[in-house]
Amino acid sequence: MDEVRTVAKKTSWKKVLEVLIGGFVTLILYGLGEGAFYLFPNNVWLTSALLFAAALVLLGWYVLFIQIFEHRPVFELNWKKMIPHTGKGLVIGFCYFIALVGMMALLGCYEIDAVKYNGGKLLVFFLLYLLVAVGEEILCRGIFFRLIDEARGFNVALIFSAFLFGFMHMGNEGATVWSSIAISIEAGLLLAISYKLAGTLWLPIGIHWAWNFTQGTVLGFAVSGHGDMYSLIIPRISGPEILTGGNFGAEASILAVVLGAALSLWLYLEIKKQPKRVPEEETEHLTQP
Repeated sequence: MDEVRTVAKKTSWKKVLEVLIGGFVTLILYGLGEGAFYLFPNNVWLTSALLFAAALVLLGWYVLFIQIFEHRPVFELNWKKMIPHTGKGLVIGFCYFIALVGMMALLGCYEIDAVKYNGGKLLVFFLLYLLVAVGEEILCRGIFFRLIDEARGFNVALIFSAFLFGFMHMGNEGATVWSSIAISIEAGLLLAISYKLAGTLWLPIGIHWAWNFTQGTVLGFAVSGHGDMYSLIIPRISGPEILTGGNFGAEASILAVVLGAALSLWLYLEIKKQPKRVPEEETEHLTQP
């Protein structure tokens, strides 16, 4: 019995160390990558190249991280599923915000004032939000959610990672306790459930990528408090903050919370319908001669 407890204790400490090291290095690389956005503000191509390279570095780091700590193939970055899963995620993220803005427009809260096209800035922000999606999904879903799920189960990991993700935005401009709770419910739950359902990080990366790009660069909202950036559409947003999200952006809207919670519940029920999945490493072992 004492030997079992010793092994469990060592395993527990190994997981804690894995989370701490993985989280710390990911945050450092993510922060350095975001810094590329500000280095060459007048050079579209260099900025775009640096942002794309930073996203690749983060993906490479995650592969290395798994090799060092878990000594296994990185199933959650299955390259064969990259295009279909990322594509589905992009569609989900885009449709989510189109539906949200449609509801705001029906309530008289959103109108298009002007359209301002700038291809270079569209490209830069498209790649900036790719970097954001890759960095935050590796950190919150690839490391925190996945490891807690393995140690404590899906529901514990879901709640913990969702609120961690939401309150990570607490330091942003215009953030409140409400905005952090809103992000936890509408995005934190959705992204963790989508990862669990797909079995890869590509689906939540796609959702997160389109979510930010559509919200900010296309529709003209502040993104988690980050306003005063280029957007294709110059909107006129009016009405109570509980509907529009105010200066923090549409993520603090009660409409976004209801829509995100409904989508999350639907996907959660889809997970519960699925038969227990055999881990891919076990499947590969069974199919070997």
